Amino acid sequence: MLQRIKKCIKKIANKSQLRSYQIELSERQVAVVSSTKNHYFLFLILTLSRRGISKKELSKYHFDKLENALEDLCKVKLIYREEDLYFPSYPEFVFLRPETAALKNFYEKINEYDLEKNKQFGLTKMKRASFFKRISPRQAEIILMHLDLLFQTIRTADELDVSYNTEVLSFDLSFYQGKVLG
Repeated sequence: MLQRIKKCIKKIANKSQLRSYQIELSERQVAVVSSTKNHYFLFLILTLSRRGISKKELSKYHFDKLENALEDLCKVKLIYREEDLYFPSYPEFVFLRPETAALKNFYEKINEYDLEKNKQFGLTKMKRASFFKRISPRQAEIILMHLDLLFQTIRTADELDVSYNTEVLSFDLSFYQGKVLG
């Protein structure tokens, strides 16, 4: 079964194919994105956008200091402005691995902002589950492989014709493993 899951993961998306339309953020860009909730939420909206978005449209989300955040994101080339519309400067961004203390700090702030993201954008909860259960280490490995398959599926779930990509998915998962008395 493990081999079959591994084959599925490889079939769904080869990392080199995924990287072809992604660009890795610099530490400076991550610093700007994490500087405030407004910066982070604007970054999310604009990088998911399939078209240019005006300041008037963005005001729907009641951002504080909208102009400043837009200017900051433009300065680090995450977005650009054409006439009265803002666009992402690349189709998809990838966050750096948290290898420095500064990056770890930036990601801690982003993790805090993520707790409010669904409410900020008015997303509807589709499913919630929680488990605290004993399993064998072998089963934990199988579960992790299924999660990898799920993540690859999510990464490749957009349609080539972007007009069909009308929904936004917000998916947060934590998976812990360890020994407990008993």
